[in-house]
Parts: sequence; C-alpha cells; structure tokens
Amino acid sequence: MNHFTRRQLLGRAAIAAGATAAMGTTGAALGAAPGGGTPDLPDPWQMFRCDSWNDSTLFTFGSAASGAAELGEVMQLVRVVRERTGDPVNPTRGDFTVLVHEWQRLAARLERRAAEAQAAGNLVSARQQWLRASTYQAQALFFVLGTSRPGREAAIFRSCEQDWLNGIALWDVPVVQVGIPHQGVTMPAYLFRPADDGRARPTVIICNGSDGQNVDLLAEGITAALDRGYNAITFEAPGQMSLLFVQQQPMQADWSGIIDAVVAWLIPRPDVDASRIAAVGISLLGMVLSSAAAGSAGLAACVLEPGAYSLPQVWGDKQSLTAIRETADAPASVQRKVAAEVNAGMANAWKHMTALERFTLSKRSELYTPNALQCGRRGVPPSDYYGLGKAILAFQYQEDLPRIRIPMYICDNQLDEFFGPQARRIPGMLTGLNADQKFLRPLTVQTGTQFHDQPLGPQASQEFIFDWLDAVLAT
Repeated sequence: MNHFTRRQLLGRAAIAAGATAAMGTTGAALGAAPGGGTPDLPDPWQMFRCDSWNDSTLFTFGSAASGAAELGEVMQLVRVVRERTGDPVNPTRGDFTVLVHEWQRLAARLERRAAEAQAAGNLVSARQQWLRASTYQAQALFFVLGTSRPGREAAIFRSCEQDWLNGIALWDVPVVQVGIPHQGVTMPAYLFRPADDGRARPTVIICNGSDGQNVDLLAEGITAALDRGYNAITFEAPGQMSLLFVQQQPMQADWSGIIDAVVAWLIPRPDVDASRIAAVGISLLGMVLSSAAAGSAGLAACVLEPGAYSLPQVWGDKQSLTAIRETADAPASVQRKVAAEVNAGMANAWKHMTALERFTLSKRSELYTPNALQCGRRGVPPSDYYGLGKAILAFQYQEDLPRIRIPMYICDNQLDEFFGPQARRIPGMLTGLNADQKFLRPLTVQTGTQFHDQPLGPQASQEFIFDWLDAVLAT
C-alpha cells in the first residue's frame, strides 16, 4: 500500500458511477516504496518515516539557506516528535496533532524572543526570529487538517502571516506593501528592492504554488533576486494565503488576468524597468503560469519551476474525472445523476481511508472549491466531489503552450514525485518558439536539486535560473 509525499495529489478517492470504495493510487511515485518511506533518500535525510512529514521537513532545511529556518531547531523538533509519536509510517490523527503542536510550540518560542529582541532594539535578531517563526507556523498550517482540530486552519494561517509581516517590517530596504485589485478582490503584494535609490531594475514576479506561504519565497527566489540586483515581487492570489484561508477564494486556472494586474501596477514605477519583467511559477504555478505566458502582455520571460501542463493527468482518481468529463455536455438531469453517484462514492471511500489518506485528500482539494475547503475544516470528505472534479479538469495547458511567444525556462526535477515526466515534454509543445528561446534544465541528484521544488537545493536551482535570466534580460 503506497503512501504519498508532501507534494503529491489525491492518491485515494471515490470511483464514480456508484462503485464501491476506490482505493486506487496515483501514477507511480518515483522513489516510493510499498511500506512507505523513500529508499532513494540517504539516511541523513530521512527525518520521518512518513513521507509527507519527511518531505515537508526537508523544505525547512532549504529555507535555512535564506535565514528562514535553523537546522538545529528543526532537528530538535524532529527528535521530540519521533519520541512522542513513535515515528509512524501511517500517522493517526493523534500523531498529526502532536506534529502540529510541536511546530507551533517552536514558533511561539521564537515569537516571544523576537518581541523581546525588537523591544530591545536588536532588529536583525528580531527579523530573523519572526521569519523562522513564520516558517514553522507554515509547517503547522500545512498539517492542521490531519489533526483532531482541523477548524484551526484560518487561525494558524493568521499567525504565520503575522510573523511574516513582522519580519519584513524590519527589512533593511523597506518592503513596498500594496493591495493589487483583480476581479473584485484585492491581492496583497510585496515588492522587495535591493536599494531604495529609484534606479530602474529588472523585476521578477515570483508566483507561489498551491500550498506555499510568503516566507517560503525567500529561499525560492526573493533572496536570489536581491543578491543579483533584481527587484522581486510576490503576492497572494485567489487560492493562496489570505485569499484562500480567510476569504475562501479558490485557485483560478487562468492566470493571465492576475499577471496583467501585477504588471500594470509595476510598469509605472520608476524603480522598475518595464522592458525587463519576468515571471517565475513555483510548484502548481509551474503549470498554471503557462496561461499567463501565453495571454499576458508585459512579460519578457517566464520560468516554470518545475514545468507541467495537466493537473488531471496527475490526479489519482481517474475514473471519477472521466465520468465528470464525459457528462460535461450532458443534460442537467444526467449530470445530477452522475454527481450523486460520484459524491456517494466519495462518502463511501472516506469510511475506509486512513488518517493520512483523509488528510491528503483534504489538503490537496481545499484550494480548488470552497466546498472542499469547508469540508476539510470539518474533518469530512468533500460533499461536492463532483464539483471538485469539474474544477480540476480546468487545469490543463496543452492549448496554451503553443501560443507562447516569450523565452521559456523549464525546470525538470529528477525524482519529481508530483509532476513526473511532464516537464521534459513541454519544449516539444512550445511550437511558437525557436530552439534558442526554450531551455529545459534537468535538476538532478548530482546537483542536490532532485525532488519536486528541489527542497534541498534552493541556492543551486536559483543559480541556474538567474544565470539564464541574466542572459535573456541582458542584465
């Protein structure tokens, strides 16, 4: 029985048409072993036997490269959680509760220290402690749906966000904070600059993934951009951060309007070189950002980190998606019948899922529909699983890729347990570009940049990316 890592989608779900509980898995997870665990990881990187817990912890290691985590703090937490839970392969709700409690306890200790340091005028220490606290709250936030109190999700997010805001308020060069309007919502945005001198600089728009928080982007592009003289802007779009956890706005499949709104805010600024604006899409946005690369004006280049083009292809419950797709144009009465069968199948499957499988479904679903988010916070399966499937089917970009006319950089992580081989197929789909306008970068075990989003190699991967951006943007 396979278990699934932090960055995988739904692995077990309902089979449509009223069948009995479906326990199908996603496509082969590279590196996954039948007993859980990941044999490809050398022993020093095996923090937890539960793949999801282990993968998430490795991302905190990567955050240390930008000062947003401390390895000693994380290793001590791992030791405590192992002792308290027995280090399970298949954790229970009680085990999830322990994990979240320890991440929050570590964050709270740093929050107290940060407040004391700030009051004493030790502003560098305070900034570092606020940002590490935000990273650790982000860990608690990620796993809260697996606990006995999943309804705390919004509260934990607010703690994570407040720590982030407290930290960037102490940035050496003031961070420009603004709300960017888009389709009736306001997207909080943060512009980081290497200096406050008014000089027009190349600017990278860093687009977070499906479950990342603002603090994660320090290691995933902000620090690298500033070190090289770039501005970096990040923001919270529908399906992310405050717009998801507070306003319950679902993820949009088409990001052309979102990127247009960000570019429109950037262009008039004297400290932005309007001819050298690039966008980087991380994780899920390595898929979704293709819609903006194809449909947005104002971008000079785009990076997919990593590249992908179809969410339905990596969603585990193929039979339900097929039933939903095949009835999309059917009469309403037929759709209602299929919806009832799909929803009943999910409710039945839920009864047979482990706590880990229920968590995986809830976490992977919550950004696509308000129903999935609300049900996850109640600890129940999505009651409108049919609607969730319809939302997932919109995340396909095979028609967008041939329309792209700007240089594209595609990351292809070795052992990517989430997108598999999709990245390496993208150059062939970019038919509107010449060979010298599209670049596929293998991120490998040899360079320490393997696995989805290269948790252990953020510096190396950013070196590759920004060296390419330097050349393309002629910096």
